Amino acid sequence: MIKRTWCVIAFAVAAPMLSAAPGNLKLGMVEVHPYATLGVAGDNNIYLDPTDPKSAVIITFTPGVRFAYPGKVVKASLDLNADVIGYSYNPSSNNALHQSADLQVSVASPAGFRLSLANRFKNTTDPAYSELVERAKRMQDDLAVEATYDIGGKFIAGAEAALGNYSYEKQSYQLALGRMDLRYGLLAGYRLSGKTAVTAGLSFGGIDYAEPANLRDSGYLLMQLKVTGMLTPKTQGVLSVGQHARTYKDLSGKDFSAPVISLQSATKFSDKTALDLGINRPGYESI
Repeated sequence: MIKRTWCVIAFAVAAPMLSAAPGNLKLGMVEVHPYATLGVAGDNNIYLDPTDPKSAVIITFTPGVRFAYPGKVVKASLDLNADVIGYSYNPSSNNALHQSADLQVSVASPAGFRLSLANRFKNTTDPAYSELVERAKRMQDDLAVEATYDIGGKFIAGAEAALGNYSYEKQSYQLALGRMDLRYGLLAGYRLSGKTAVTAGLSFGGIDYAEPANLRDSGYLLMQLKVTGMLTPKTQGVLSVGQHARTYKDLSGKDFSAPVISLQSATKFSDKTALDLGINRPGYESI
């Protein structure tokens, strides 16, 4: 069964006393950027329950360190961080500690070809699905590859692929939710300026569960229109709207189609202080 939340709005401000100015610390050619952020979010359905939604204010403190290699052709970064999460509603079951490692590599040629690779590993948890249970511990590994080509400096054509692996510590959750999510697609776009582009993407995907007896394997179609670029001289953002349609292979009456939307923006006030704003309404895979 698919359950969906409404929009979640969050902001994060980097703590100046814990941040390092760009290039302050170096290991050879590698820049080292320690940081800390504080985020506040409002979620009106923390248990993803369509019949009895519970709301909460969620505060997240994230200390971390980012290693960056700012090459001209090859750029790479590794971000190591932890999320200390506190809930205003039922904190004993909902509070959590997550860790993640985020590796990103991009290669850009003067001819307009660009290849990007992102690999993110999470030691995390799924939210509790009721007030009576604890969070489900989960290991998640997401790998994404995107290749694009600029045509005449204005038009963009490309392809993408992504693979997500979700495994659970508790056997009962692994049997119910352990899965792999494979997605691939094409994209085309137009560059409005050197720093702003509009792209349209069409992706096909499938979710396959590790347990053969689990009948919730599905295929889906994702259509998205995305605007990426500088919204103001200090704000960089990504706005994405689209439609997610899913078909289950062995279940009847569960297919669905729903709009999806996300907004991520970052406003940089100084080298040590930034404001992140996000709105997200995705589709969720759940019991």
